[in-house]
Amino acid sequence: MAPAPVLTFNDLLVAGGLQPRGLRLVRHREVRHGRAVDAALRAAALRLDPAFLGYQAMHGGESYRDATHIAAFIFEPGMGTVFIGVWSVAGVGRGPNFNAFAREPQVPAEGIVYDLHHLSAFDAYRGRLVIDWGEGFRAWVQHAWRQPKPIVALVPRAQPPFPGWARLCLNLAEIPVAPEAWRQVLAAARGVYLVVHRTSGAQYVGAAHGDGGFLARWSAYADGHAGNLGLRELARPPEEYDVSVLWLASSKDSEDDILAQEAFEKDRLGSRVHGLNRN
Repeated sequence: MAPAPVLTFNDLLVAGGLQPRGLRLVRHREVRHGRAVDAALRAAALRLDPAFLGYQAMHGGESYRDATHIAAFIFEPGMGTVFIGVWSVAGVGRGPNFNAFAREPQVPAEGIVYDLHHLSAFDAYRGRLVIDWGEGFRAWVQHAWRQPKPIVALVPRAQPPFPGWARLCLNLAEIPVAPEAWRQVLAAARGVYLVVHRTSGAQYVGAAHGDGGFLARWSAYADGHAGNLGLRELARPPEEYDVSVLWLASSKDSEDDILAQEAFEKDRLGSRVHGLNRN
């Protein structure tokens, strides 16, 4: 009997509409004095924290310059080399070069900074897909078409219980891959919500009053603004925003009731004056 074919990460790229040629495989690790100190880096990468996004944008040096895309991985003890996501390389320029995960305090310096745009097409595999990086651990950036990395595991996605409305806080980039049970709860509920830009703290108050409830409304932010003028002006990707529920409508509340509560929350939080609401 012939051995089963080995699926590679390149196979996944092609299935998702990307060609391996032009794509760089990036394995992020921070090592100081011979020891890995990247626990904070791993945690930030898994949640697409702005600190990680900034680190990745400036960490490439000359390595991303002729790339069309990068696919990022981290080393997770007990799992191996874990997939984080795919970004297109839109351009390169100069800017502050600062490693937020360095052991010693740093002073920002001028350096190469890449304009990277996150692609959500592969997000179902984030934190779950494990590849065999091979023996070249020091080669942290490699050409995908030269290195067809075998896929060694696809970890089942855990289904944590819904945390309750008072403790619910999601990154907007997590909405497409939220647990199915959570998505059903979000789709069945309506009300008023708060979007917060993590870095600046700028706030936007919105209302979910149509079909599909919170799920449909929050899914619309995949473009970073969902048509809202204030968010469009800020022009940041969805992974830089967190969303939570301010007020949960009951089955008796009408669309007018929800919009009235939205207006009240805008006044209460001052989001028209100091925030991102423009009406």
